[in-house]
Amino acid sequence: MSYPLRPSLFLHSLLLGVLLVLAIEGHVWAQGLIFRALENQNYAKAELRADRFQEKKPEHPALWYAYARIYSDRQNPGRTDLYQAYQYSRTALEFWRATLLSDQTKYTEKFGVSLKAIVQLRDSLIWRDFRRVNEFQNIDTLEAFQARYQDETWIVKEAQDRIHQLAYEEALRVNTVMGFEAYMETYPKANADQYRTIFIRWDAKVYALETASDTYEAYRAFLRKYCERRPYRLASNFCGEAQAKFDLRLYQWYLAQRSVLQWETYLREYPQAPYRKQAQEQLFTLYFAENDRAELDALEAFVQRFPKHPRVNELWRDMMAIWLVDDDLTTVRKMKEHYHGYVGAPLQALSNEEELLNDFNLSIRDLTVAMPQDLEALYEAQLTNIAPREPAYIALLRMVEGLLVDGRRADAALVLQAHARQFADNAGRAQRLQRLISMLLAAPDTLTMTYLQPPGFVLADDYLPVPTADGQTLYFVHRRTMDSVVQEDIYYLPREGQQWGAAVPLSDSVNTHRNEGLMGISPDGNTLLMWLDEQGNGDIYKVDRTETGWGPLQRLPSPVNSNSFEGDASLVNGGQAILFASAREGNVGHVHLYGEPFHGGHWGNLDLWVTERQPNGQWGPPINLGATLNTPFAERSPFLHADGETLFFSSDGHYGLGRLDVFMSKRLSDSSWTEWSEPVNLGTILNTPGEDWGYKVSTDGQTIYGSRLLISDSLNQYDLFEADLPKQLRPETVVVVNGEVRDQ
Repeated sequence: MSYPLRPSLFLHSLLLGVLLVLAIEGHVWAQGLIFRALENQNYAKAELRADRFQEKKPEHPALWYAYARIYSDRQNPGRTDLYQAYQYSRTALEFWRATLLSDQTKYTEKFGVSLKAIVQLRDSLIWRDFRRVNEFQNIDTLEAFQARYQDETWIVKEAQDRIHQLAYEEALRVNTVMGFEAYMETYPKANADQYRTIFIRWDAKVYALETASDTYEAYRAFLRKYCERRPYRLASNFCGEAQAKFDLRLYQWYLAQRSVLQWETYLREYPQAPYRKQAQEQLFTLYFAENDRAELDALEAFVQRFPKHPRVNELWRDMMAIWLVDDDLTTVRKMKEHYHGYVGAPLQALSNEEELLNDFNLSIRDLTVAMPQDLEALYEAQLTNIAPREPAYIALLRMVEGLLVDGRRADAALVLQAHARQFADNAGRAQRLQRLISMLLAAPDTLTMTYLQPPGFVLADDYLPVPTADGQTLYFVHRRTMDSVVQEDIYYLPREGQQWGAAVPLSDSVNTHRNEGLMGISPDGNTLLMWLDEQGNGDIYKVDRTETGWGPLQRLPSPVNSNSFEGDASLVNGGQAILFASAREGNVGHVHLYGEPFHGGHWGNLDLWVTERQPNGQWGPPINLGATLNTPFAERSPFLHADGETLFFSSDGHYGLGRLDVFMSKRLSDSSWTEWSEPVNLGTILNTPGEDWGYKVSTDGQTIYGSRLLISDSLNQYDLFEADLPKQLRPETVVVVNGEVRDQ
């Protein structure tokens, strides 16, 4: 049975429902009044109604959206406060995110309030305030703006960029060292281009101020303050110029002193100075301006005091000329007894073959071409007294050197044959002599040789050519002398059709105030191997090409470089190995340092070595290429052709015309660096009685590149050449494929 609802209870429920609907509708109605007042631009009424509504619904997002509009509207100038409006918009955004989705939909339909509208209003307020502040063109105002809007990282970045721009413009306007320094200290993270511009301006002013006196003391102070132990970004761009000026002014200061003692100090204190050779010459000139060069006492005093002077050997010949009045080698023994303090170890054991060789080197090593007439008796005496030892063999080569220079190969062969019996007791030298005689008597190959003299380089030396694998570029060393200063830099010739184009220098990161020697290049053309004498022995360096050009020089670490001479390096096996020459321990024969008189030259006992790249990227322990190639004398400039088996190198220990000749040998096993075929001399068409080294062969095996000393009435310089390699000496042709490897 059902019971009808009591009238009193029914009326009570109905009344409550009506009141609830009226309350909700009242809120909506109140909000509508706020936005209607805004639309009518009645901001006072809109704010009053918003204040009343806030007392009832303080967490309503539409309320705070309305406040933001009230304080941001341009038509309400008396109440416009963009930062206050921005804060209201953030409050609206906070409450909106806490509102139910159904309510959000209702607010959007009735009042046009939405997440997008709130965000757009907030961002527009920030931009308006930024534009307002930016009109002041004031750094302090912009920094205050940053502090107010610190949570809005995007506008903080805009303000920071504007601050940097204003600071940059102010620093340029003031244009002082202090102004530039203040900018760099205050804004270290400024726009890179602007920071660099300020640094360059500051750098130039500092350099001009610090070196205004143009003295070596000023340049030294600048180098210590602005170049040594400074981060790369803060190192002065004038370090190279300051170093060059310091070296020059220092040399000029010592030059003005005109004192042997001062030059002695200079050479001791500045062993790497670029003017060292000039200083040595000045010391020599001053010393013998005060002393008689014809007196043995003066000669002995000089060589004892300056034993490493480059002209000591010249003085030795002066002493020999005084003593050897009877053209008899026995007077050398007198010199040993009388000048034991000077001669020292090289003359302590004349019965020892290598020590005796050093004796003879001191008297013949500087002879460049034909044997001087006044030393002919000395040469004959050497042959008579010490054949078949090595010094006698060297003497014989020097005796025929003038004939070979004149192209009289048959006459030279007759002289060699006349002395051959004196070497019969030494099988090795007898064989070398016979092979040399056979080479001189053989019909020479015809050769098409073209000299490459870059325009404008007429009175300069060009040598050590290094072609790229594709044959489109030829790098080389250019040596010039200006104001008695020798400068070696690296240039290249670009291939233009069938000709070579004009020479182009490498960038200043490679060509510095130092002397750079070029040795090799990687197959991809992006790595150069170079030689510098920065630590007194000579070491191998590399430089890599990046997207912005050639990078800085990098010294290869141990075990490639050691405390001995290293040089003549070339990359092989796709850059996975380096061939080089070294005077280190482990060479065939005894150690003879690079630069000391030995075997009629100054190369010392250089051997050919190789180091391979390990899985970890480091270079492995060097391997000596073995006694088939290496002799107790000098081997250098190894170049393994791209075929991986044909090696070209220079030697003064195998049979040759005297000094260094170029040879070829074949690698017999891909897994061994010590198994090689017997070296073959490239012959009289390519080799000369002088120093022949640094030759390279094109990838197709048809062209050989080198340099040769050209001497005439108007010419005495090294020039580059390219020549067709005789067919029997050509390696296998290697095809170069140019392209780009991409991942699929």
